Amino acid sequence: MIEFNPVLGVELPPYAKPPARVWSPEQVLHFLNATADDPLGLLYRIALLRGLRRGEACGLRWSDIDLKAGHLQIAQTVLQLGNQIVFDTPKSAAGRRTVSVDPETTRMLAARKAEQRRARLAVGPAYQDHDLVWCKSDGSPLSSERVTEGFKRLTRAAGLPVIKLHEARHTAATLALESGLNVKIVSTQLGHAKTSITFDTYSHVRQAVHDAAAEQVWDFVEGRAAGATDARS
Repeated sequence: MIEFNPVLGVELPPYAKPPARVWSPEQVLHFLNATADDPLGLLYRIALLRGLRRGEACGLRWSDIDLKAGHLQIAQTVLQLGNQIVFDTPKSAAGRRTVSVDPETTRMLAARKAEQRRARLAVGPAYQDHDLVWCKSDGSPLSSERVTEGFKRLTRAAGLPVIKLHEARHTAATLALESGLNVKIVSTQLGHAKTSITFDTYSHVRQAVHDAAAEQVWDFVEGRAAGATDARS
């Protein structure tokens, strides 16, 4: 009926993707203290501090962990496809990586391993041994929804702003960069193939950092001025 598609002449307004919400160091510490005794608290701790993806954390096996060195090998992921839970591998070579954890996290992992061993003995032959660090009481893998909903529930209980579980990864990246870590180290920690991905994704910083930067510039100017005055006198 018409010779051209009029929709082709429509120019859509640019889409501005909202920045990811992240927690401050104080909020992260509050959450960690409030959830230390929860069965999934350690999973969320590693996500917030080291930036593991949900599937990577759910797929973590004891055979992937070196408790003496404090190293986690990211070699397996757990995905939920509809009602089916499947095991997979990281989608890129960069995703297959070694992640270091702090001594307190290592201690908590060792305690969880001992606790899980006792629970496994209580279940007996019905236990499904997938060697998973986090699983159901019978050893079967956790669903993604359960892990996500658990994070929301604990966040509300702790009285913190509710963020997505993937934003815990954003929080880990932001805290690492704000702490002064080299972007290459942060990029490797997150499993990014290039540092440009890290720069583009986590270029935002919290307002508190901008406030501190303003004070730092003023302190520098004031200190230089005071030094020049002392030199003249």
